[in-house]
Amino acid sequence: MFGAGFVMDMIQSLKNNKRNRITKFDKEVDKHTSIYGKLKDHKKNEPQRIYHFSRKIKSKQQTKQTQTIIGF
Repeated sequence: MFGAGFVMDMIQSLKNNKRNRITKFDKEVDKHTSIYGKLKDHKKNEPQRIYHFSRKIKSKQQTKQTQTIIGF
């Protein structure tokens, strides 16, 4: 099939062509060109909101379970 040298050359080529990629969240914003500023993740919730949300889900599950047991 392939020679060992061919595979080693491919691996070495991949290592040499590797570049460091910076995510959108890690990029520094140029103050002169950017309108919006640094990118923020607005989908994160605070621990308090997560707690209230989980309590709400648990109470809904509890009422649904009691309804199925009673037979409504």
